[in-house]
Amino acid sequence: MCSNVNDVCSTWISNKVLTFCSAEPPSIPVISQFVDDTPVELAEEIEHGKALILEKLDALTELRRKLRSEYVPLTVCTHLEQCIKETQVGVQYISLCTKYGYNRSG
Repeated sequence: MCSNVNDVCSTWISNKVLTFCSAEPPSIPVISQFVDDTPVELAEEIEHGKALILEKLDALTELRRKLRSEYVPLTVCTHLEQCIKETQVGVQYISLCTKYGYNRSG
């Protein structure tokens, strides 16, 4: 009896697997090609926005060029300030040594 039930179940499962594997997938609707049906006004508005962006880009490029050619970078200024402070400390040291008659050589 068990053998008969196993055979029936095995046959039933085999049929279901074959049915499942041989079944065609559901059809997917094909989307038609893109058709430009946007109003002309929108296209003109986009072109106008693009032109404004390009104008701003040109202005930024000009500003960047001017900054590089006419101004000193902040890092250079900071380094120069540090050098000036070190020089001031050196001058004060030499001034004190001269004032009190100290000799650097010992």
